[in-house]
Amino acid sequence: MVVENVRCFFVWTSNHHFLIRRTTGKNNSKHRSLPEGRPDVPTDLSSTTVSCEISGLIMYWTENADKDNKLKIPDNVVDLSFKLDCKCLANDNVWGLSLAIREILPWLADEPHAGIHQIHGGESMNGWNRPEEADSLIHLSKRTKLILRIPGLLVEEALELEGKTLDVDGKTLKVGKSSVKLLSLYEVQFSRYIITRPDVNEEEFLQDAVAELSKLSIPPRKLLSGKARTFKTPDGDIMTRSLMVADLGPMEAIRLQEAGIGEGRLLGCGLFVPHKGIKHARES
Repeated sequence: MVVENVRCFFVWTSNHHFLIRRTTGKNNSKHRSLPEGRPDVPTDLSSTTVSCEISGLIMYWTENADKDNKLKIPDNVVDLSFKLDCKCLANDNVWGLSLAIREILPWLADEPHAGIHQIHGGESMNGWNRPEEADSLIHLSKRTKLILRIPGLLVEEALELEGKTLDVDGKTLKVGKSSVKLLSLYEVQFSRYIITRPDVNEEEFLQDAVAELSKLSIPPRKLLSGKARTFKTPDGDIMTRSLMVADLGPMEAIRLQEAGIGEGRLLGCGLFVPHKGIKHARES
């Protein structure tokens, strides 16, 4: 790289900052070539100054240290996403879906980090609005996926689900090919369903959530509860409420997705996914 005309100083420091400062004095026609890339940094990482001649302005340049130190997302727990062929399911398909999957993958019940994401479908589609009644049908698009959250080491075992046809409360669901998706570092995480009790109000629900987060060493910075919903199981109804957790650090987000909150992972409860923010959480 050839630089010319204006005398400058490049000051490189150990915290990945360098300052380009134009000096006073007469310009001259002297040329100097600099090596590609950043100036050499002494082995003791103390500041160093390199003088050169360059056409330019006074600048303060901060190099993002994360470029060289990007967090690697662990694969201890992953989402295994399956394509599916299913036109519709009952609005409350929680127990039927869990039962059908566990008949093929019974070991899921013994895995504390295993979960089955509910097949929720859209809130609306082509003039259709999602019904509230449990036995009403929800229509699924071709983009709808069946997703398991499982330990990365068990992905191969879970592939047994590929090609299977499930009976979910009398509706046929054909499972297609799968793909693995790593968890998200995103700072806003959302769980559509957290199991709670009917006698717990919203404030008490948030207090319970704070206690659960503390167990994961996650400081409660921003929490927002949302819609309450009830599901039927052979052991009785379960009451749930949605929860958004915001301002998470990258590894806090990973821990929250890996561990979840509360019970009912195989019923799709306590599982967190990245989310757009407060407005959308309130509507969910």
